[in-house]
Amino acid sequence: MYLIFENSTLKGELLLQAQEKQPTHIMPRGARLDAPGTLHHVMVRGIEGNQIVTDDDDRHLFVSRLSIAAAATGTKIYAWALMTNHAHLLLKSGEAGLSIFMRKFLTSYAVLYNRRHF
Repeated sequence: MYLIFENSTLKGELLLQAQEKQPTHIMPRGARLDAPGTLHHVMVRGIEGNQIVTDDDDRHLFVSRLSIAAAATGTKIYAWALMTNHAHLLLKSGEAGLSIFMRKFLTSYAVLYNRRHF
């Protein structure tokens, strides 16, 4: 927020103080809060808007890897929507936590997807 004053000396001092307080680098976002039983809306996107599924076999693979990872980590999936370049998940994290679930799910899917397509 900038304040405008008629007195140019005071204006210069306030601008200098504001510049000194501004961070010199951008901080990453804070850690995601996750305790067992926390409800999350998660969005998964392809890099640079690229597709994450290209055909029905990929869609089946995505959903099956989602199911396997959820069972392995005690995660409850309430809803999901899968589009060609992104997906939305509504889930409740299990004892393993959201990061473990996402790692198991997305790593296994990416490996199998890349094996099929590249």
